[in-house]
Amino acid sequence: MKDERIVFGAQCTWWDSVDKVAATRTGLPCCPHCGGVLFEVDNIETWNAQVKHYQTVEDLRCGGAMGYGRFIAWLRGKCFPNVGEARAEFNKLN
Repeated sequence: MKDERIVFGAQCTWWDSVDKVAATRTGLPCCPHCGGVLFEVDNIETWNAQVKHYQTVEDLRCGGAMGYGRFIAWLRGKCFPNVGEARAEFNKLN
């Protein structure tokens, strides 16, 4: 049975499928870039539902201009120490 969990950084912006994680010296799963600890959701459908919900909140707050869903899709597999730095990089490229 395939492990469908999606994991995301507790201290960074990285997110991806569970098969992409690294491990700390003690064997705990962590971000493969910065070594930060991770949270998880059951599958990509759960992840996307949460992104869609938050996108609605962000778009309402910012007048629809944020493109939160595109930002999160772009962010997959990328590690930044915070959302502000990630958003700045995304804005430079888009």
